[in-house]
Order: sequence, then structure tokens, then C-alpha cells
Amino acid sequence: MACKILLAPDAQIALSRNTNEWAKEEERTEGKQQEREEKKMKRKEELEAKEKHKDTAKRRDKQRQVVKAQKKVSSATTSNRQQSNPWPAGRSGHAMAYDPKNKVVYMHGGYDGSMH
Repeated sequence: MACKILLAPDAQIALSRNTNEWAKEEERTEGKQQEREEKKMKRKEELEAKEKHKDTAKRRDKQRQVVKAQKKVSSATTSNRQQSNPWPAGRSGHAMAYDPKNKVVYMHGGYDGSMH
């Protein structure tokens, strides 16, 4: 048995308005939810980009520190070697020996012509 409800014309108009308003409200809610999802995705992408930038900056800083340290070591060893004359002074009366195990030449004593 089917039941049919008869509404007055004013009630039918009010019901159709309510139905339209509900549909519009549902569309707005879905739109807002979609906007929220888009904002979340955008925030996530921004955070990932920031993290990537931080990692890149850290790597770059570490590389700079390594280069700086290498330059210090390089300049320290070359500054010890720099002399006004690239050749050692002549020497006499000295003793010299070669250590083949350590591959080093030892020189002891002698006179280089200076007055010290």
C-alpha cells in the first residue's frame, strides 16, 4: 500500500527551497573541504621544499668548511716551505745518511757559510 502525501502549494515551494538550500550548502561544504585539502597539500609541499633547502644549505656549509680547512692546511705547509731562495745553502763538514725504510735523508752538523 502506497502512501501519498499531499502538500499545500506554499509548503511545496518551501520544501523545494529547503532542498535547494541543502544542496547548495552541501556544495559549499564540499568546496571548503576541497580547499582545505588543497591547502594541506600546498603546506606539505612548502615544508618539503624548506627541508630540502635546509639539507642543501647544510651540505654546502659542510663543503665550505672542508675547503676552508684544506686551504688552512695547504697554506700552513706551503708557508713553512717558502724561502727567499728556493735552494738550500751550500754546506761543508756535515754528515748525511739515508733511511730506506722511512725513505728519509738525515743531515747533521756542518757549516753553511753563515756566521751563527
